[in-house]
Amino acid sequence: MTIGQSVVGSILIATCLLGGATALNAQSAASAAKENSAYNPLDILSRFLNAAYPDLSDYQGLATLKTHFDVEFSLVGVEFEFHPCRMSGVSLKPVPLPYCGVRSAETKSFLTAQIDFAKDIHAPILTFTASGTLIEDSRIQKIEQMRRRLPRNWTKEQALEFLHSTQPRYGPENDKEFRASLPVAAIEEVTGCHLHPDSATFEVNLEQVPRLQFYWTVRGKRNSEDAVDDTGCWASFEPFAGHLIAMGNSTQ
Repeated sequence: MTIGQSVVGSILIATCLLGGATALNAQSAASAAKENSAYNPLDILSRFLNAAYPDLSDYQGLATLKTHFDVEFSLVGVEFEFHPCRMSGVSLKPVPLPYCGVRSAETKSFLTAQIDFAKDIHAPILTFTASGTLIEDSRIQKIEQMRRRLPRNWTKEQALEFLHSTQPRYGPENDKEFRASLPVAAIEEVTGCHLHPDSATFEVNLEQVPRLQFYWTVRGKRNSEDAVDDTGCWASFEPFAGHLIAMGNSTQ
């Protein structure tokens, strides 16, 4: 079972619970069914996660969701959290994955994401942000430790020296490799955002402490019937494995 399939199953349960607690008349129910047949945020979420993080299909685990609704009970946002784990608590031999039923408060999140949806089937995602150990490479901690040895007004050159010492896969000198790795078609198919690999720029944020200071930003164009000519989009990726960390729309 892929991560996308697991997510959809979890969301359908939440939707059924809400439906049982909310009285809808026949007309509004029919209208909602018609709208959902053309625009399903939960399906978009599943497809987007598979497009942005294809390596998630290698994991089994538990996904939890917090859903946000507007005054009309339309789904407008989701907080998603995924933890690799095994479904059975019984094992005849040691296994690296913990049992899904046992999780302490100290356990770090593997992948946490927040998604805000638009009511535009052609460009359904307004904003996306992600964090967790899948995104935050352990080498970031090494950089942060080295950072503490320097005065607060460190330079971009010092920051890049630290980054290079950790041998990232997609450092600023690996621009061709990074551009070739971008899942442009997969992201566009789900979000309507056509990223332009040639626009990729490597960013160094000297003030962002202790979070990630290095990332690639790629800009693009929204493919939407409702979009005006100057409506653009962007996405940011971390430099260690090239995972997506944020995405949104912009006015060019």
